[in-house]
Amino acid sequence: MEIASIFSIFFDPEETFLELIMEMIIYPVIILGVFGYAYGKRIFFNRLWIAMIPIGLSYDIYGFATLDWTFGSTEEMLFTAGLMAAIILPLVFCQYLALYGYSFKSPEIWQ
Repeated sequence: MEIASIFSIFFDPEETFLELIMEMIIYPVIILGVFGYAYGKRIFFNRLWIAMIPIGLSYDIYGFATLDWTFGSTEEMLFTAGLMAAIILPLVFCQYLALYGYSFKSPEIWQ
């Protein structure tokens, strides 16, 4: 039973196989880029990280646009949206800021 509940956290039954594959590719690559920036390591090549910024942003926007907002009351929905905005958006902003710095502002890494 516990395995089923853990599995359901990571794999939404309404999620398509393509979305699952995209999440399993896009987010680990983005995290790898953030670590490369944090430790000043050259990982893959610069053009990949330049391309990952719009790819990741568009997938994040797609994921936000396809969220199911029909649960609970209006107050509950507003609270959840506010909580997501207060916690998730600064983290996502810092993630893409790090990718930007890794792609464009770190020439010493790519020489």
